[in-house]
Amino acid sequence: MSLIIGVFAFPARSQDNDMNYDEMEKTQNEIEDLYMDVYKIIDEYPDVTYEYVYNDGKVSEVVVEGIPNNRDKKQLEVYLIDLDQLKREMYDMSNRVGVYYFTETEPEPKMGYRDFYQDLYSNIQYPESATDNGVEGTVFVKFVIDSQGDVEHVIASENIQAPGEWIVKDMKQEAKKAVEATSGEWKPARIGDIPVAHWMVLPVQFKIKTRPLLRGLL
Repeated sequence: MSLIIGVFAFPARSQDNDMNYDEMEKTQNEIEDLYMDVYKIIDEYPDVTYEYVYNDGKVSEVVVEGIPNNRDKKQLEVYLIDLDQLKREMYDMSNRVGVYYFTETEPEPKMGYRDFYQDLYSNIQYPESATDNGVEGTVFVKFVIDSQGDVEHVIASENIQAPGEWIVKDMKQEAKKAVEATSGEWKPARIGDIPVAHWMVLPVQFKIKTRPLLRGLL
């Protein structure tokens, strides 16, 4: 059994925008959907790497390596470019409760990502209800890192097929508990020298078959 854990973060650049709150929420929902699409492809190819190439401050291409299937490779490139564009539209903008979606300095664990992943991994138990029924899948934990580095407003979503709703509920609860336990262990996002509350999403994958790799999506 293994759990693959990662944080989504993609490059972004500032630009003027006059979005209202409803438009921001709609764009954020589109971003969340794209996150899940990206993760589905990346999970299939454990050796995948990608890098944004910028020209005059704008993305000119995304270099993707480690995906032999050309169709999946091209699809990932499209998803990543779309994500970059959507994130630009939300850059340094806060929602109606003062939470920022994307800033130049995003939250990061005080201990560094490598140790963070290992610590989070050790705090998650694969629910017995899921292992007994052979249920696997990914839980996307969404939360806010506030200006003090504490975890707030933790929710979870998923696309997991299971013979009973209680099994998925157990998986979501376990992932949420592990994230909540990291409260206070984060460096908050900043705009200039000012710490701000920032939205995050963490994909937590439950797999029964042993895989030696614990990957962060940075």
